[in-house]
Amino acid sequence: MTYFSAQALGSVGALALMVGMGAVVYVAPAAAEMRKADEEIVTLFVGPEQVDCVGVAPQQCYQVRYAPDEDYQYFYSSIQGFTYTPGYEYELLVQKTPVANPPADGSSIRWTLVDVVMMTPVAVTSASPSRAEVCAVVTTMPDAGDTDALLTLLGTDREGVITDLEAMSANMQQYNDEGYGWQNVMDNPYSPAPQPGPWLIGALRLACEG
Repeated sequence: MTYFSAQALGSVGALALMVGMGAVVYVAPAAAEMRKADEEIVTLFVGPEQVDCVGVAPQQCYQVRYAPDEDYQYFYSSIQGFTYTPGYEYELLVQKTPVANPPADGSSIRWTLVDVVMMTPVAVTSASPSRAEVCAVVTTMPDAGDTDALLTLLGTDREGVITDLEAMSANMQQYNDEGYGWQNVMDNPYSPAPQPGPWLIGALRLACEG
C-alpha cells in the first residue's frame, strides 16, 4: 500500500480516499481552504449615529450589537464595502476573517460587507445639555466669576434681571395669544422691550449660583 501527498498529486481537496491498484491517497486541505474554515458570517446591527471614541487615536466609532435586544457597543474597525449614512439603523451580514500577523495598531479581524439586509430611517435627536454643562460655560465666561460683578458690568442688577425676565415672559405670552407665535419676540426690532441681551446672560448666571 502506497501513500501520496496532495503536493505529489498536484491536487487540492479536503480528504479523498482512492482505492485502486492497491493505493490509498490522502489529499491534504490546501492553505486557502483552511483559512476559509476560520471565516464566519455574522449579523451586525449598526446604530444611527457614530460616537467619539479612542482606539489607537481619537476617532469616530460605529455603535453595533449582535442582536436587537442587546446594548450597543463601540466598534473600532471599518467594514469593507459598507457605506454608512447617519440617521439609519442597519442590519448587515458581515464576513469575519482572521488577519494573520496583524500590525500592532491594526485589528486581528477583517470585516467585509456581505449584504445590507435592512436599512431603517431613525430620527436622531441630540441629548439636551445638562444644567451642569450649561453652568460650566456660563460661570467661566469672562468676568463671570462673581455674579454681582458680572451684573454690574452688564449694566443691571439682580432685581433688574428678574424684572426684564418677567417682562420678556409677558411679551412672549402676548404674542402667542395674538397668534403671532411667541418666537417672534426674538430678534424682532418691532417687538416690545426688553430684547434678548444682558438680562439673558444675567439670568443664566443667577440660575447657576450654587
